[in-house]
Amino acid sequence: MPGSFLESDLPIFTNTDEFGYVATWTPSGGSATTVNGVFDDVNLVINPYDGSTEGQTDAVFVCSLSDVSGVRQKDTIEVNGDVYVVKVVPSSTSNNMIRLGLRRQ
Repeated sequence: MPGSFLESDLPIFTNTDEFGYVATWTPSGGSATTVNGVFDDVNLVINPYDGSTEGQTDAVFVCSLSDVSGVRQKDTIEVNGDVYVVKVVPSSTSNNMIRLGLRRQ
């Protein structure tokens, strides 16, 4: 099946000794769960003078679908002490991977 290598290689990318981040997923009204994934703060604007972040940021978190089974908009994902709200949950996924769109809370 095309792309099946992604499913078998996902643990390499989500491994925290390689590219992965440890995150905490909290479903709305539910209990927090630790998950590993690939995090990309894609639109982070950094002030070059003091290192602070400016403006709105969007981010992406890619992980195993089975780790966030039932994920919905308004759930939260915490990465490196920063909390993000899930704003985009794809209607379809492939290869047991899910790419969540996040907004900094």
